[in-house]
Amino acid sequence: MVRRKRGELEREILEVLWDHGGWLTPAEVQERLDDGLAYSTVVTVLRRLYDKELVDREADGRAHVYRPRSTREEHAAEAMTQILAGARDPATALNHFVDALGEDDRRQLSRFLRRKS
Repeated sequence: MVRRKRGELEREILEVLWDHGGWLTPAEVQERLDDGLAYSTVVTVLRRLYDKELVDREADGRAHVYRPRSTREEHAAEAMTQILAGARDPATALNHFVDALGEDDRRQLSRFLRRKS
């Protein structure tokens, strides 16, 4: 059995859903993961993602189908917003983030900020 870091399995399942771009059953998610993960584990993780409002769920006969509520990029932006909001000193945290960006990303950020001004 592979031991994953906290949240890693949720992320892997979200990646499967993002890659597909539509509705998937737990069995289809399990098949795409291709790592021997138990069906019940996939169902449990999908249910958790639904409870966290990260995926939508609809009935499909006796089962459910799932799809992500946001794109990868929207999800990343929300995660960055939450992390920044949790910092004791958001301005300093943002400064460290910008310092860690590569030159191309800094230029892109600068262009975005100029457009927003």
